[in-house]
Amino acid sequence: MRFEKTTPKQPTQASGAAFAKMKPTVQAVKSAQALTNQSLEPIHFLALREHRTELPCSCCHVALPQTLLDNVVVFSDSIACTSPELTFHYLCDTMPLASALEIGFELCGCYSLASSPQADKPFLPRAPLTSPDAILEVIERNPQLKNHRNTLKVLRYVIPNSGSPMETCLVIVLTLPKRLGGYGLPAPLLNHKIVASNYRNGGTGNVYYIDLFWPEFNLAVEYDSDVYHFSNPAQSRRDSERRLNLRRLGIETLSVTSDQVRTTAALDKTAEAIASAMGIRLRLGDSAQREKRAALHSAIFPNTIWDNQVPCECYF
Repeated sequence: MRFEKTTPKQPTQASGAAFAKMKPTVQAVKSAQALTNQSLEPIHFLALREHRTELPCSCCHVALPQTLLDNVVVFSDSIACTSPELTFHYLCDTMPLASALEIGFELCGCYSLASSPQADKPFLPRAPLTSPDAILEVIERNPQLKNHRNTLKVLRYVIPNSGSPMETCLVIVLTLPKRLGGYGLPAPLLNHKIVASNYRNGGTGNVYYIDLFWPEFNLAVEYDSDVYHFSNPAQSRRDSERRLNLRRLGIETLSVTSDQVRTTAALDKTAEAIASAMGIRLRLGDSAQREKRAALHSAIFPNTIWDNQVPCECYF
């Protein structure tokens, strides 16, 4: 579901009977890799219990027929794809919390990672593939899913409408509870649309999409890419005018750059500044808490594309 080349031209809903005919083979795994135009390992595949098998460079999940009626799309006679909701569930069962959260934010967000790490644009705008509510509905409708409680634990921290991988990473570390390595701040609205004419008094009629917005605190936080914002004078002027207009509406805007999240020490200061703007005194805790934050930081940020951010128009 991540890559733009994997969408079937004529998707059809698979029935339990159609899926039952699909037996996992080495060739099927290779075909799945070919769909994404790269060698992904491991390939996660789904099989009925009687077809369960161990194949090289793959991870097998066991499914019950009744869970597949509304959650599988057929690609070919030998390949079918699980829905975004079911995909998220099975990945939660095999991935660490931070990685599963990144997938959840992406599936529920307004971007898709490019098919190649060397692509000119590391992520592309698109409509959300699903939502936390839709994932929750699938889990509740299929209580027989194995380890569904683990999926619900991860899902509670997924926030929809993230506009970029960096926004995802920033929100995860800011909002996860301290016991999980985060700062425990309230969850924001992501890429929230504000029409200035409809917000308080003296609106300009402009429409703004705010990266992270806490309406209860009238606080906006925006990530400024080093390349896109600071090397572009015209964009810098637009950013300054935008912040001035938001301030006129009573909304305080804080900017976050890559330098402010590259290390745990810098991220601590950034989180403290955001908490202070909310009127919250952020207690960073003892050495054990610092170790948890460092572990989360190393899990989240090494996979982030730092300086190739592109503006992402959101679809909602």
